[in-house]
Amino acid sequence: MQRSIHKAALLVFRNEANSREVMFVQARNKPYMVLPGGKLELDEPSLQALERELDEELGVKIDQSELIGTIQGKTPDGRLIVEDLYVGQLVGDPTPQAEIESIVWLNRQAIFEQRAQMTPLTLEQLVPFLDTQKLW
Repeated sequence: MQRSIHKAALLVFRNEANSREVMFVQARNKPYMVLPGGKLELDEPSLQALERELDEELGVKIDQSELIGTIQGKTPDGRLIVEDLYVGQLVGDPTPQAEIESIVWLNRQAIFEQRAQMTPLTLEQLVPFLDTQKLW
């Protein structure tokens, strides 16, 4: 039996051309765009994992962080994934590094236009969560 995956992710928003966009990242040689953040290491607190991943992958820190919810669903290969969602202010300018190839800003409509590059968790859990919380 495969273990579930536990991740911590940061919701970063910007207002652009009369719509609200969310930051996604795409790793080198990976087909999917995901929220910035990553997997928790054994016994690592969620916020600590998020801080570590943001530093490693985007070269930024986070300030005024707040856990606003947790979503769960399936990975593209069918494993259970649990993702803690944080909001906060980035300290520094995010720059793709380590395995991250690009940063992409998408509004709600663009997420569905790019659905082939979105994970089931994003389409089935994240977007409805953002809708319910009125974060768009």
